[in-house]
Amino acid sequence: MSPENDLTLVIVSWNCVSLLDSCLRSLLGRPTRASLEVVVVDNASSDGATEMLKARYPAVRVIANSENLGFSRANNLAIRATRSRYVVLLNPDTEIIEPGTLDRLMAFMDDNPEVGAAGAHLVDRNGRSQVGSAGYGPGPATVFAHAFLLARLTRNGIRGLCLAPVSAGDDRRVDVDWVCGACMIIRRTALGDAGLLCERYFLYGEDLEFGHRLRQHGWVVTHLPGVRVMHLLSGTSRGEHNVVSPQWLDGFSQVYMDLNENGSWYFWKICMGTGFLIRMALYGMLALVSRRAAPRRRAQEALVWLRYLVNLDRWDRTPTS
Repeated sequence: MSPENDLTLVIVSWNCVSLLDSCLRSLLGRPTRASLEVVVVDNASSDGATEMLKARYPAVRVIANSENLGFSRANNLAIRATRSRYVVLLNPDTEIIEPGTLDRLMAFMDDNPEVGAAGAHLVDRNGRSQVGSAGYGPGPATVFAHAFLLARLTRNGIRGLCLAPVSAGDDRRVDVDWVCGACMIIRRTALGDAGLLCERYFLYGEDLEFGHRLRQHGWVVTHLPGVRVMHLLSGTSRGEHNVVSPQWLDGFSQVYMDLNENGSWYFWKICMGTGFLIRMALYGMLALVSRRAAPRRRAQEALVWLRYLVNLDRWDRTPTS
């Protein structure tokens, strides 16, 4: 069966109608040479998202769920319901800020048939790089390097969970173990080989597991620093005091246990907890010296994450395939 479009763009929404509107305006307001279908999967939002979509974006295909199915299951619904050469996963808290972004993603995939998935470089409103654009598998060495900030000390020497910003300082591709699902283009044939997103992951961690599975099937996963997309980090799940919700620790903890047969849960908790203490101290001192709000918020964020981690129950190892 031949593909209907070049690209299927999938956005999963849950109670983020204003973010979703901004995302679609940025996307549909920029012309693309590709034949494109946009699918929004709404996870039983109560904010009038489906009504807004019908009124403002009649060309967008809407799949309205009767319950919140989570990120993986919702994306898989759209992937199964469409046919295209490529699938682009896009968060509703992202915005396309540069012309030709989708065309550049598709052209890269066309020119590099060994690549199963590629991710854009995520930046904040001020154009600053976000740490979680891409990274490496959550093994003991990468967890240790991430927790103790070792991955930030060298350009390409020590690998941590997340790709260090200095490693994405130019436009050259960086082959990694995973790319963030906030903006990821996936080859349809790679999905046929490796399977869809793992539905055991409700939210967070599924992109790490998916990258691992792609590489197991011989596909390359690539980060593209030269393709920038604005991401309001955890724009749909910020908690009190505007800090990023600690629920990302659920997914990261689960994928660490799933992919490391001999990995120690206590090693994970001690390393990550120590890392949060280090960040609290560094950002706290910076806040005292500079009297700026940003480092104070980051110190508070690390404290919230530490408290959540201390109470986090152990994940049982369960096959993810």
